[in-house]
Amino acid sequence: MSDPKLSIEVARQAARWHQLDFPGSKTPILFFTLRRWLDCIPDTFHDPGKNAVFKEHFTKEMLSHELDIAQETPLRFNSKIMFCHNDLLSANIIENGGEVSFIDYEYAAYNYAAYDIANHFCEFAGFDCDYDLFPDKDFQCRWIAAYLGDASLEALEKWQEEVESYVPISHMYWTIWGLLQAANSDIDFDYLSYAVKRFKQYIKSKETNCSL
Repeated sequence: MSDPKLSIEVARQAARWHQLDFPGSKTPILFFTLRRWLDCIPDTFHDPGKNAVFKEHFTKEMLSHELDIAQETPLRFNSKIMFCHNDLLSANIIENGGEVSFIDYEYAAYNYAAYDIANHFCEFAGFDCDYDLFPDKDFQCRWIAAYLGDASLEALEKWQEEVESYVPISHMYWTIWGLLQAANSDIDFDYLSYAVKRFKQYIKSKETNCSL
C-alpha cells in the first residue's frame, strides 16, 4: 500500500468508489454500528483470563463516553457522506498490471469519506499494529491530492486535517470490533490483545490530535 505508484491508484480507485450511487438510505453507518456492537459486548467475559484483561483496560461506560466525543467530528467538518469500502487493508486491494481493485465488501456502506481514508492509513500498520508504518503527512497529502484530483492547496489541507481527525475513530472502531470478536468468535486469533493494542493507539492518536 505504500508503493508510490500503486498508492496513487488506490487513492483514485477510492475516489471512484466514493462516487458510487446506490438506492436506499445514505445514512452513515459508522456510529450506528459502533453503538450496536458496544451493546453486544458482555459486561463480564466468561473466560477468567479474558475478563481480567477486559477489566484492566476497559469499561463499557468509558467506551460509550469516548464515542460521545467522537460523534462531534462529522459535525465539526460537515463530513461528506459517500459509499465507502470501510476495510481497505492490503488483503482487500488487488493489483493487476498496475491497476487496482477492491474486494471483500462485507463492511461496505455509506459512511464518512474521510473516515474511509483514515482507516486505510491505519491499515498500513497491519494486524501486528506496527505504527511506525503509518504514512507520514507528506505521503498522506500526495494520496489525498490523487484522491481529490484537481484541488487547491487549501482544499487539500482541509481534507488532510479532517482525515487526521478520523484516525482515532478508526482505532476505536477496531477496538470495539475486537472486543466483540473476543466474546463471540471461535477463530484462532487473539482478538482481545488486538483490541488492547488498538485502544492504546486510540489514546495516543487522540492525545496528538487537537480535534478530539
